[in-house]
Amino acid sequence: MLKFENINDAEKFIQKNEIKQIDIKFTNLFGGLHHITIPSSTLKKAVSEGIGVDGSSTPGFAKAEKSDVALFPYLETGFIDPFFDVKTLSFFGSIYLPDGDPHPFDSRYIAMKAENFL
Repeated sequence: MLKFENINDAEKFIQKNEIKQIDIKFTNLFGGLHHITIPSSTLKKAVSEGIGVDGSSTPGFAKAEKSDVALFPYLETGFIDPFFDVKTLSFFGSIYLPDGDPHPFDSRYIAMKAENFL
């Protein structure tokens, strides 16, 4: 696993290794794995602003009338994904609400709350 300290480290790695795509993986409330693939040039924006996701299209996240959520990658979870034809750097991410709070049904957030409780 590639644990980037900050976005500058990640961008240097992307340039040096000619990474073309970024894939951000997340799970729904039921454990199903989902992903979004973006151009590598947009990683900085994904880290700072998140990637807009329609929560109503992901089981367990939102109803259609309040479905806007954002996906943020965790830089410390990076790895080269061997299953893409194009050189792709993958990260795991978490879902956040429009107000900046973690989504209460995001599995990573639930796991962090459980760990803090213990």
